[in-house]
Amino acid sequence: MKTVLGLAAVLIAAMLAHTALANDHSKLKSYGKTNTSRGIETVEVGGGVLKTDVTGKGAVLCVWGIYEAVRAVGKECNQGKDADFQAQLDQSLKHIDDFIITNGPAKKADLEARRSEGLKQLHASGNLCVGEAAKLYERMRDHGPSILRESTTELLSIPREPVMNPCL
Repeated sequence: MKTVLGLAAVLIAAMLAHTALANDHSKLKSYGKTNTSRGIETVEVGGGVLKTDVTGKGAVLCVWGIYEAVRAVGKECNQGKDADFQAQLDQSLKHIDDFIITNGPAKKADLEARRSEGLKQLHASGNLCVGEAAKLYERMRDHGPSILRESTTELLSIPREPVMNPCL
């Protein structure tokens, strides 16, 4: 899973906005109060906060963004192919959606809005079927649906607030 996440760095930058501070979390401790609760570290930065998953399971929102991009590639560039993988990807995203709604403040409409915005950004890049998202689709497909299912189960194994960081 870490290899998949590393390959997705460019994709994630396109899918979801990051602050400059989020990219260098190691320097944040000097900015403000730090609190860790239920596997999420919260650091006060100026008038806001940066939340980081410290469970070792992965940042749920990061993985959600990656899986959404990979699903877009499957639907738009590989229609009618890789049926088992695409079915498992849909099932994994359903589980992640449920986890996000259960453990965070987001509602289904919020997820749909973010999903729609992410797809617009992917399409605007003009390289959905040949760029980084397509390469990531191939790598994840090559690992197969069982690895995707196991990775998703591990990701969601600890109830916690869904956050974006760390995403690289």
